[in-house]
Amino acid sequence: MTARWSWTLLLTSGLGLGSVVSVAAQTRPLSLDEALRGVHTAYYLVHLMSGSKDFEREDRQAATNFAGAAKQCGVRRLVYLGGLVPDSGVASAHLASRLEVEQTLLEAAPEALALRASIVVGARSRSFRFLVRVVERVPVMPRPAWRERSDP
Repeated sequence: MTARWSWTLLLTSGLGLGSVVSVAAQTRPLSLDEALRGVHTAYYLVHLMSGSKDFEREDRQAATNFAGAAKQCGVRRLVYLGGLVPDSGVASAHLASRLEVEQTLLEAAPEALALRASIVVGARSRSFRFLVRVVERVPVMPRPAWRERSDP
């Protein structure tokens, strides 16, 4: 697994003044143990998009490392930001992997929580760059005829 996809952000409690932020490589379990020691709430914000042919195994291993360290360190709450998964039918390999990571993390802490976002846009994300390109090329987009109303 390449280093550029191997970092996890951990927060001890909320985002208040007393928050402590530490970073660990989820591919190195010892760094996770050190980072999670004394942590109440940990946020797992990792999605392996390295283009590896074996990303499912890499995703699974990273989540297993994180979940194991969280259990061992007594983390009470894990918060995972995943993606929307179809209720029926077959999910893509990418979404199926995210669901597997979600299930692994939900079993690791008594107050685990999974949030499913359809899209997360950050200034350096692929989604943001894609939206910028669309807006630059198509500044006005007509509403499809089948769309009766627009939800926020």
